[in-house]
Amino acid sequence: MFDGSLTNLFVRQRYYMLYNNIFRARIISLSFLVLASLSGSWVYAQQGAITGTIHSVDKIPLAGATVSLVRQQDSTLVKVAIAENDGSIAFTLLSFGKYRLQLSMTGYTSQDVNGIMIDSVSPRYNIPPIILQPANTNMEAVTVTAKKPLLERKIDRTVINVDAFISNAGSNVFEVLEKSPGVQVDNNENIGLNGKSSVLIYIDDKPTYLSGAELANYLKSLPASTIDRIELMTTPPAKYDAAGNAGIINIRTKKTKVRGFNGSVSLAYTQGKYPKANNSITFNWRDNRVNLFGTFNYADARNFTDLFIERRIRNNDESLKTIFAQNSMFKRWNRSNGLKLGLDYYLSPKATLGVVLNGM
Repeated sequence: MFDGSLTNLFVRQRYYMLYNNIFRARIISLSFLVLASLSGSWVYAQQGAITGTIHSVDKIPLAGATVSLVRQQDSTLVKVAIAENDGSIAFTLLSFGKYRLQLSMTGYTSQDVNGIMIDSVSPRYNIPPIILQPANTNMEAVTVTAKKPLLERKIDRTVINVDAFISNAGSNVFEVLEKSPGVQVDNNENIGLNGKSSVLIYIDDKPTYLSGAELANYLKSLPASTIDRIELMTTPPAKYDAAGNAGIINIRTKKTKVRGFNGSVSLAYTQGKYPKANNSITFNWRDNRVNLFGTFNYADARNFTDLFIERRIRNNDESLKTIFAQNSMFKRWNRSNGLKLGLDYYLSPKATLGVVLNGM
């Protein structure tokens, strides 16, 4: 009798413990799912967007107008865009803050739009229609100056003239691409073009055969001062690899046609919260048939990301119920170097045999 009661008590206790553990496991799982959902909402909530349209005084959409998005506080360039055929522009995945738009187009007066604020209350900012005024031209006193535009829109590509880029001093190629129209860089530093991720990167019409972190580090080691232009091709011509049908980014370096030996040294240092240096040495030797060139570069950059996430939950009567706030700081230290040696042999004015070696 005593043994049976003890056994019955033991079984009941084990059943209660098992039920209690299952109940606790469900609570923990439910809490995890709720927190995961909240985290996703926090991240989404901090992304802002700016949209608008550009027209002439005759209400004609100004397709091809160049729009630069800069931070109001320090005039740092964030992104460059080109107006679509209907004159629309859009900047997405923006961190909260105050911005300014700089608009320009050949034949029209440049214009700025100031005081654009996006925050948790108004994450999307739709600008009223922007009207560019035609430029006044006095034919009696015309001064012609040769100046490359920032962007050139051609039939099969968009060309970025790097020297015309705002504040490209001390920047590297990876930073220029981040700000280029149609180019997306995700959290893992993978490069996409117009929403497509299978993008090939070429240097002077030659594939890099790099991807992921290796490609990002290589592009960070290339100073922007050594680049002539960047070509963005969503529908590449037939001469390029068919594997790049999702898009090709062709980076063209600066080359000299002066015969003999020449070289240059570039030293760049910038100081923000942390220092950043980007240095390079370039040489070139050329005669009638042979062109020998090389570049060595070294980059040392320390960056940080200050992330603030806020989520507000309201009652049915719109009164504030709960505020979730999270502040995080991530530090990164990137060191990279690159070596490039090349030899071109000119078989004829239209045919060149070339060899290029790249190392990191």
